Amino acid sequence: MLFPTWHHILSPSDLKDHWHDRTPTVYCACLRGRKVPRLCGTDDMGILYIGYCVHRKRTFREFVRCSTNGTKGHKAALTLHYFRKVSRGVDDLFGGGPTGPHLEFYYIDGDEGLLLSSVVEYIRAFGELPPVSGVVDPLKAPGLKTSSKAEWTYFKDPSELPTGKHPAVYRVHLERSYLSRWLGKDTESIIEVGQGVNPRERLDDFVKSATTGKRGHSEGQKVFIYSRISPAFKALLGNGIPGCFRYSIRYVDEKDLLPEENVSTDEYTSPYGELPPMQENITGGRKWLEELLRKSIGRQ
Repeated sequence: MLFPTWHHILSPSDLKDHWHDRTPTVYCACLRGRKVPRLCGTDDMGILYIGYCVHRKRTFREFVRCSTNGTKGHKAALTLHYFRKVSRGVDDLFGGGPTGPHLEFYYIDGDEGLLLSSVVEYIRAFGELPPVSGVVDPLKAPGLKTSSKAEWTYFKDPSELPTGKHPAVYRVHLERSYLSRWLGKDTESIIEVGQGVNPRERLDDFVKSATTGKRGHSEGQKVFIYSRISPAFKALLGNGIPGCFRYSIRYVDEKDLLPEENVSTDEYTSPYGELPPMQENITGGRKWLEELLRKSIGRQ
């Protein structure tokens, strides 16, 4: 168990807190009684999300409510609700019914510094974030139809792409036979789905950020960070950057870039129940990404 000393409850009603009690708390929302496969290993706690709150009774109830009915209030819970809509496999884990009885919580008193160290500990163990760390647009309709029927074109290096303006959706893959996901094995080994008006420039930025950790492509930065925090993730990179990558691309009309990216992401989420591993969002956004970068550089 990753956090063996944390308190455990099966329901927010098990808390003795009053509704307005303020207690800085780091917590995990978990899938009750189930293990969760990750990129590098299996999480015995079944962690779906790691977060921080002050009003924990209110926050835990909000997580259950938002993940059950999709109402606003908790972004990660809305993401879980959305995954249930897109992925039959995720919904099946909850019996196709209310989410609440299928969740449990672990928690400990602590500040945002403890949250960051807990996130680092999770990345070190599993080479990525928990499955409900990505934030999706809850208003985006599942099953959005693509406007392009173009097939994916595969290539090994961004230099194979034309320069200039060629709007496209792209995918970054690892040179692996498969990657372990929450629901099954991804034999395409995709780590990111993205889009850009100039895809060659975007992928050059990805490789540069993955190699140096410098700004330019946040998913590339995560590759850099995770490879320094997690030995298991570094092992997935094989011979190292950039040789560990391959790519695929689908050209679209510029006006359709965002819808096409959404569709391509849903095509991934439907079988695997989560986003590609480098699209999972770090709690705290850019500020914490930079803090993780600082910590990871200190590990060199």
